[in-house]
Amino acid sequence: MYGALVTVSISITVAVTVWKYFIYPLFLSPLASVPAVSPIARFSALWIEWQRLDGKDFQRISAAFAAKGPYVLISPQELALNDMHAVNCVWGAGSAGFDKHPSYEYWATQGRVLPVLDRVASSPEGATRILPIAQSMSLDCTSAFAFGIPLSLDFVLNAKARREWLDLFATAFPTDQASFWLREHPRLTKYLFMLGVSLVSKDMAPARRKFEAWALPRVDGAEEVLKKRDMGQAIEAGQLPVLYDAIPSDLANSQMKGKKLGFTMTEAQRRELATFTAEAFGTVSTYMVYELSHHLEVQSELREELRSTTNPLIGADSPTDIPDSQSPEQLPLIGAVVKECLRRLLLIERLCTLLRE
Repeated sequence: MYGALVTVSISITVAVTVWKYFIYPLFLSPLASVPAVSPIARFSALWIEWQRLDGKDFQRISAAFAAKGPYVLISPQELALNDMHAVNCVWGAGSAGFDKHPSYEYWATQGRVLPVLDRVASSPEGATRILPIAQSMSLDCTSAFAFGIPLSLDFVLNAKARREWLDLFATAFPTDQASFWLREHPRLTKYLFMLGVSLVSKDMAPARRKFEAWALPRVDGAEEVLKKRDMGQAIEAGQLPVLYDAIPSDLANSQMKGKKLGFTMTEAQRRELATFTAEAFGTVSTYMVYELSHHLEVQSELREELRSTTNPLIGADSPTDIPDSQSPEQLPLIGAVVKECLRRLLLIERLCTLLRE
């Protein structure tokens, strides 16, 4: 009797395994008709994880696009795409004509950047590394949008603070193989650390605490501004923490299911918001500058397209005289450049190394 039960159990286990890992992905999965980047990719994520660990995932996927078309399967439940219509569906950037807050008018940084470039041009060297300045522009603008101009960063003008911040960020958010384990296998990384096996630098956790200690006062300052507004005090233009004001409301709506109840951000949510400026916005836009520096013909076409708008921000006399907030969304080339950088996001880890060199 016992032997029969063992036989039945083994048979069921084998049948379920064959069904889940072979029959279903090969014949019944919605992705079964999509060409796989490798035969292994249809059954396991091992192929793409090895490529990511080896730092060659972008090259391998690009080669698969060239050989197999704009859609390739890179793991049983992961699809890579290289089609503009699909990118529009996934990212949706600009497709809905999103309104912009009036604080958009305060995002012009040309008046601050041009004096820096003028000093570079008149220096004996006559040249500088533009990537740190480009990331500084993005970080300054994004932090102003999140916390208000008085609480924003000032990395364009303060090179010392910029270097210190980049060094701290590089330690807190590593871009070597440690980033692979943190991104792909966070639980395994945590459990191994508990067992005394560390896959990341011992300096990472202290650096993250320093990073949060540096960033959280901006969250506290933004909360004070919102409290004054809620008490009826007038808030000067540029002081409103637009993003910080919007996120708690959105979280409250999603968690309270539309009920008008009070909402307080958790400490983890505050830390996440405090550090967000260092990632997507600043890194993607800086990577875009890096890529454009290697494609001069795209630079020229992009410059002509931007100059075709009203108030194209050519002169420095009126640094806040910028294009209408909806105008950039109607420009096809700049939209394509941004989406291409988003598509190539996996390469961005290279950029942090370039920024520190």
